[in-house]
Amino acid sequence: MKLIGFIKEHDNITEATEYKSIFGNKINNDEIIHKIINYLNNGIYILGWMNTIRSLDNDELIAPNCYLTDGSFVWPAYYSYYLKKHSNYKIDTNFLEHLEKINFDFSSIKVSDELKIELEKQLPENLKY
Repeated sequence: MKLIGFIKEHDNITEATEYKSIFGNKINNDEIIHKIINYLNNGIYILGWMNTIRSLDNDELIAPNCYLTDGSFVWPAYYSYYLKKHSNYKIDTNFLEHLEKINFDFSSIKVSDELKIELEKQLPENLKY
């Protein structure tokens, strides 16, 4: 399991990046950004609780406080919001290669209940409020 898209100001974990540091990779292809966002939004829910995340840009409500997976990667629900807003958001190269390999097709992804439980156990403790 690899954690991607985490921002320290939302989730203070080792794998997270400070908000001001998420910018850097410029993906000029809006079609690829759209495909990544759709993929992220189709993630399988593994853990969450009853509150929401507010944008670091303007304090608007942007996402439920939950984590999603495709069985290999885990990301926060807010990842797609920031990627849509900032096309130069750094995208993990292994994740992008994974998406290209499966042609951005989430329909082929199968995540069993057992795998969801195992992924939840592997999450850093401070993500399990």
